[in-house]
Amino acid sequence: MSRPQIGIDRLPVRRPSMNEPKEAMNCKSCRKRKASPNCPSRDGLGLCSLTQLKPSCEACQVFNVACIYDAIPKKRGPKTDVLEALLKRVNGLEKRLKDEKNPESADADNTTAEGASATQDESHVDASSAVEEDAVQPHGEPEASRAETKQPELQPTKQTTPVKSQQQLQAQPQAQAQAHQHEQLQAVQSQAFAEALVDIYFARLHGKPYYILDEPATRQRLRDGQLPRFLNNAIYAVSTRHATHMCGGLGAAIGYSQEHARQARQEIDVDEPSIEHLQALLLLTMASFQAGRGKRSYMLLSHAISMAFALSLHRELPSQLRISPSEREGRRKLFWTCYLMDRFTVSGSKRPTLISDEAICLRLPAWLPAGAHLPVDGNFFPNGSSLPYAAGMSTAGQGIGAMLVEIVRVLGVTNRYLAAGGVKGDSHFPWHAQSTLSRIRSDLDYWAANTHDAFASLDALFGQADSSTLVLSKLIYHLIHCLIYRPFLPIDLAELSGSGQHQSWQIEATNLCFLHANAIAELVEIGKNTSITDWPSFVGY
Repeated sequence: MSRPQIGIDRLPVRRPSMNEPKEAMNCKSCRKRKASPNCPSRDGLGLCSLTQLKPSCEACQVFNVACIYDAIPKKRGPKTDVLEALLKRVNGLEKRLKDEKNPESADADNTTAEGASATQDESHVDASSAVEEDAVQPHGEPEASRAETKQPELQPTKQTTPVKSQQQLQAQPQAQAQAHQHEQLQAVQSQAFAEALVDIYFARLHGKPYYILDEPATRQRLRDGQLPRFLNNAIYAVSTRHATHMCGGLGAAIGYSQEHARQARQEIDVDEPSIEHLQALLLLTMASFQAGRGKRSYMLLSHAISMAFALSLHRELPSQLRISPSEREGRRKLFWTCYLMDRFTVSGSKRPTLISDEAICLRLPAWLPAGAHLPVDGNFFPNGSSLPYAAGMSTAGQGIGAMLVEIVRVLGVTNRYLAAGGVKGDSHFPWHAQSTLSRIRSDLDYWAANTHDAFASLDALFGQADSSTLVLSKLIYHLIHCLIYRPFLPIDLAELSGSGQHQSWQIEATNLCFLHANAIAELVEIGKNTSITDWPSFVGY
C-alpha cells in the first residue's frame, strides 16, 4: 500500500552527510520495502546489483537521515497498555475467586497468581530482549539469528488459559447449587410424597367449593403413571402449603409451591385447549390466590375460562351423543367451578365478569333426592330470565351444588349493579318495584324460601359432609344484603330522624344491613367450634 504524498516545503533543506550517494530504489525486488538480506538483487556487500548503491527509502531521503534499518522489522511483543489491561483482568479474577472462599478456589488462586506472574515475567523478558537485540544486531546479520524473536506471538494463548480455568471454577459453585436444588426437588416428588399431597388435596381442598378433579380417576391415573407432569405439579402447588410438616416449615412449603407452579405453567400450552390443561390452570389459579397474587390469579383464570368456552363446556352436550354419565357430569362441574371462581374474583373490584349468564345453556350439577340411590340431573340454568321465578319454580332446592350456583348468580347481578353506579345508575328509586334493587331482593327471597329446610337448625347446617359449602351459601346470602344496603348507611344516625318515605326506607335499609352483618359474624363464630377446619377462601371477603 503506497504512502500518501508529503509536502516538502516545510521540511529542512537536505544536507549531504554521507560520502556515498543514495538514490531512490528502483530495484523491482525491493521497491515496496527497504532491501532485505534475502533480496535476489543484492550482493554480499549489501549493494544492489542494479545500481551498485546501498538501498534507501524515499522517507529517509526526504527527511535527510541515514537509512539504518535495511531489513524487515521484527515483530515486537505486546505493548505496555495491553499488558496492563491483561494484568488488571487477571487481578480482578483473582479477587473474585478469593471472595468465593472455597477450598477449590483457594488452590486455584495460587496457581493463577503463579501463572500470571510467570507469564508477565516472560512477556517483559521477551520484550526487553527484543529491544536489546534490535539495538545490538548489525545491518548484515543473517536472518536465522533473528527468527527467535518471533516467539512473543504465542503469548496471548498462554494468558487465556488461566482465564478459562477461572471461569470454569467460578461456574462450579452455581452448578453444584442447582444440582443440589434439583436433587431436593426430586426427593420431594417421590411417589410416597406425591400420594400424600394428592391425599391432602382431596381431603382439604376438593369440593370446598370447587370441583376440578375426579377423585377415583385421578388416583387410578396416578398409580398407573398416566397423570401428566404439569397436572401433577399443579396439584403439588396447591397442596404443599397444607403440608408444612412434611416440607420443613412454612417457608420451605411456600418455596416448593412456587417452584411447582412455575414448572406447571411452563408446560401448559394455552393455545391447545384440553380438559387437562383447563384443570391445571384452575389449580394454578388457586395456588396464585394462596400466594396473594391477585392479578396473576385473574390472568390464569381468564385463560381457563377462554379454554372452557373453546371446549364448549358452557353448553349441554347432545343427548344422543355416546358419552358416560360420569364424564358428562364432570364437564358440568368443571364449568360451574369456572363460574364460581369468576364471580368470586371480581367481587369487591371494578373488573367485569368473564362469563355472561346469557351465554350459558347448561344443566346444574346433579343431586341425590331423599331416598334415591342414583343422582338426578339438575334443571337448566335460568339463563338470566325471571320466568321460572314468576311460575313459582326455583332450582335452589335441587341439591347443595345448585343452591350455591343460584346464590352466586344473584351475587353476580349485585356486582354488576354496584359497578354500574348502584342507586345512581338505576332507572327507578330503590323502593320502586321495577328497580334493580327490588329485583335483587326478590331473588334473595325466592332463594331463602326454597332453602329453608337446609338451614332450619344448626345441626342440619353443620352436621353434613358438605357443611362448608352450605355455610358458604348462607354467608353469600347475608353478604348480598350488606352490599346492596351499605350505600344507604348514614354518617350520623341523626339523619334518620323524620317521617318521610325516604327516611323510613333508609331506616329499614340500615337495620337490615346491620342484621345481616351480625349474622355473618355469628355463623363464622359458630363454625369455629364445629368440625369445619378448612374454610373456603371467599369467606375471608
